[in-house]
Amino acid sequence: GVCLVPKIAYICTAGSGGNWNSNPRRTYQITFDCLVPFTAGNILRNFSSEERNYREKKWNYRDWGEITGVSSTVSPAVTTIDVQLDSVVSADPGWQVNDWVSEVKGFSGSTNNEVWFIRGDMLYNLRGGGANCNQSSFTAEGDIGLMGEGGINIKAHVRNSSNPTLPNLASKNGSIYSDSFYVPLTRVFQGIVYTYNGDVTFDSINGTSVFGYNVTFSGFVNLNFNCPISLFRWDKYVGGEGFYEGQSSFFWSEE
Repeated sequence: GVCLVPKIAYICTAGSGGNWNSNPRRTYQITFDCLVPFTAGNILRNFSSEERNYREKKWNYRDWGEITGVSSTVSPAVTTIDVQLDSVVSADPGWQVNDWVSEVKGFSGSTNNEVWFIRGDMLYNLRGGGANCNQSSFTAEGDIGLMGEGGINIKAHVRNSSNPTLPNLASKNGSIYSDSFYVPLTRVFQGIVYTYNGDVTFDSINGTSVFGYNVTFSGFVNLNFNCPISLFRWDKYVGGEGFYEGQSSFFWSEE
């Protein structure tokens, strides 16, 4: 889940002399003047950095990193974490004291028969390789990001099942963003990708259906919806009126 924390109290790079150029692991060491239950393996997202970079919640690599270490003391109440940015970040991204950050649920690798509800943002880090998510569903209260050149294949419940099929990715108010490094059709979804109030942006997608307040596609797009809409269910995990009521359909073609 997500954990909003006070602003960064102290920050330095982990390289020699605090110099980013001598920091091959691209690691920040960040201190907060309070106890915060961070979890190694999750993601730290810098919202202040996003605003400075004008990236519109598109998960630019300079704005987030993996939490690789956590330590704390009770008296004084201090939490220190190591945050490793992706190797694509070649220059100091300029994280600063007093930046606002949050913990993001991080995923990597494959899943099997897993249903997740995240009270915050989530990010699937595909830089280290692809992921096969068999009969899995990911619902987040915040934003959802898919980052990296690795592919992902999320398989929904079998279509002849009498049970409702949960969305592959869903959020009520968050945006869903996928950066596929321009590798065609490496993002495969057998269920719906859905956000009620947020935007959906995909560089490449091979799936069944996509719903969002604003939907933007680029690159290779293949959508083939052939499953009864009644088999999908999102209200149990997202809340609201239900995505299939009162919606109009239209034919879409690229100009």
